[in-house]
Amino acid sequence: MRVYFSILLVIFSQVSFSLPHNPSTVGLASEARLSEFRAYLKAHPQHTSLAEKNYRQSLKADISDALFEAFKRAQYIFFSDSKKKALEAFIGVLTFIEKADWKPPQRKILFTSALRAAELSDSDIERQNYLTVALKVSVVEKPDPKVFPPPLIQKFESLKKVSLKTVPIPEALKDAEIISVAGQVLRTFKNRQLKFPNTMTKVVAYSSKWKTVQALLDSKDFKIWNPYKESIFLGTCFDINTQSLISQKVTQVYANRNCVIGLSGKNILTPSPRHPIHLQVASGSPTPSTFNINHTTVSAPKKTPWWKNKWLWIGVASAGAAYMIYENNQSSSGSDSHPTTVYE
Repeated sequence: MRVYFSILLVIFSQVSFSLPHNPSTVGLASEARLSEFRAYLKAHPQHTSLAEKNYRQSLKADISDALFEAFKRAQYIFFSDSKKKALEAFIGVLTFIEKADWKPPQRKILFTSALRAAELSDSDIERQNYLTVALKVSVVEKPDPKVFPPPLIQKFESLKKVSLKTVPIPEALKDAEIISVAGQVLRTFKNRQLKFPNTMTKVVAYSSKWKTVQALLDSKDFKIWNPYKESIFLGTCFDINTQSLISQKVTQVYANRNCVIGLSGKNILTPSPRHPIHLQVASGSPTPSTFNINHTTVSAPKKTPWWKNKWLWIGVASAGAAYMIYENNQSSSGSDSHPTTVYE
């Protein structure tokens, strides 16, 4: 057991959770469409959204280190001191639960501490409470059978079956990109439901267009949650204040399919050659010679000189032939109506 937890501490201490090296971060204008933004990010994998950056960097190193030190101390007491002191030490670890939106490695520490507190409790009520806390920390973690006794694991699994509820994402969070609840990290375009423990649980929602919001909620409150969402990048296209890019440490703000604003305040997209639509009009016309119609190139037919028009000459030839036939018919008709008289 001692060897196992020594290895566990080494694993916890070495886990890092960070973004790839120097990604370009993109924010989202207040009036922009989230579906178009996702398509833009998919087409530009070198970029990451502001929501993803905020989620991954929301955990500060100092508080993470403090959690690890508290857990290490509790583990030491558990193996070397009284049961009462060990319980107090693990309860101390659990005071960190609401201090951050913890990532999987830290949630494993908290989950393990809650189960250890349940194991050390003498009261059934206290044991049930700490098992509930374990669910609050993470509904995806599972007790390690090499560490915890089977009766405790069975009680935890039984509690999990009866206390978890499937809850839909509220309409007010439809434009959130990431929602973190009890160890579940939902990219909301992939999943519109989550498992909610039967207790007050920390909910954090991340977006690239508004500031991160969080609250302690139960499942009923979560269904109707409608937090105030403060927009970060106000305006459309060239109206966006570039100072907001600097303050949020983003390099771009997506406005629409044809407009992505850079730090210079200019549109960084290169217009497609198909975008300017050229329409040829008759020479000398006072109307503009070019305009745009639904991004489609339209060319008007060029005017053919009259002397090159084949239909003109076909018409002339037809008229001439008709005239010659007419004259010939008139001559024949005159000869028949006035016969020559021969006198003998």
